[in-house]
Amino acid sequence: MQSSRLIPTSRATAAATRCLVVSAFAVPMRTSLSPSRARVVSSAASAGAGAAMALESQPSPRAMADAQARDRHPPDPALVASSGLCVEDPSEADLETLRRQLGYTPHPLAVGARCRHGFPQAFVWDPLSRQEGGRAKRVPVDSGLFRLTCPLLVKAIDEWEAEGAVASLNQRVAAAQQAGDGTMHNHLVDANRRHAQARRALVGARVYALAESEPDRPATPPRPKRTGPPVAAVPPTRAELTELVLDSGVAGMSPAKAEVKCLHAQVADHLCRGRTNPMGALIIDEVAARGVAVNGDSVCRQQCDGACSKEAASFWYVPVKNKHKLRTRIVNRKERRKAMLGLQPQPAGAAAVAGLPPGPEDAVAV
Repeated sequence: MQSSRLIPTSRATAAATRCLVVSAFAVPMRTSLSPSRARVVSSAASAGAGAAMALESQPSPRAMADAQARDRHPPDPALVASSGLCVEDPSEADLETLRRQLGYTPHPLAVGARCRHGFPQAFVWDPLSRQEGGRAKRVPVDSGLFRLTCPLLVKAIDEWEAEGAVASLNQRVAAAQQAGDGTMHNHLVDANRRHAQARRALVGARVYALAESEPDRPATPPRPKRTGPPVAAVPPTRAELTELVLDSGVAGMSPAKAEVKCLHAQVADHLCRGRTNPMGALIIDEVAARGVAVNGDSVCRQQCDGACSKEAASFWYVPVKNKHKLRTRIVNRKERRKAMLGLQPQPAGAAAVAGLPPGPEDAVAV
């Protein structure tokens, strides 16, 4: 089986710090080893560790199926060129680094730019991973595509977002637009367009192949909404929803929407598309102005380096944003359950657990 590699455009290459490639075999565990990896296995075998290395290199059934699907539908060269996509295959060391950065084992298609220590700062999430994992979804493709993983950048951006950075940057965009300068506005719209092109380049053919394999599958009706306008009487079809997701921009935004929405997403897009997202570049410059070594410092590598244990590391960051989202989701779930059972207010309820003043929603069954 032969892999095909796509080289980034000269524009993207000139903007990137190093030449990256995107491969049809960008899978967490390859069905065939690269020459360098094969040499490692060969060396280990000659040292008496051949059996252990052979066991380590065996891919899971899911990884093999995903690899075969990606091999049948390689990235579209024209879309790769127009989107500025600039990523490379993840190595075994990259997978270990991502696991340490995220706290779980992801299933990346590829990794983006690297820091000065050589560790990936962002990666390409497979938007079809949940669907191909056997879990049916209303839409077969996720809107998420790139994810920022560098702990140093994630920490700095978490802190800046907590100070209202998203609203502040959106105000700057709006103020410039009102003053007759649409540069930032146009940059955001262009980033959304190119982000959508990158998504189609990576998974568009696989999405359509998946749709052809289940042509008669009806669309799952949307859940009733508790607030806001009522759900449409005739829900969109799976094909219509799929096109909407494929055409969505950074962080799932509408293509023409000129908003920042999420600093992490803008920077991740910047690092996976040859550093061609002006808003992502602006955010990195602003973070650097706050005193952060955006390309790595002397201690941040401890979290990414598999040779350093978590107990011995002096730097190890767990994203606060994700923790807050999880806690909020748990609290909301408890409140919904109480509302379904018939409840009576009490002072120590879910809101108290979340550190909020008690209200009518904090109740116990009577």
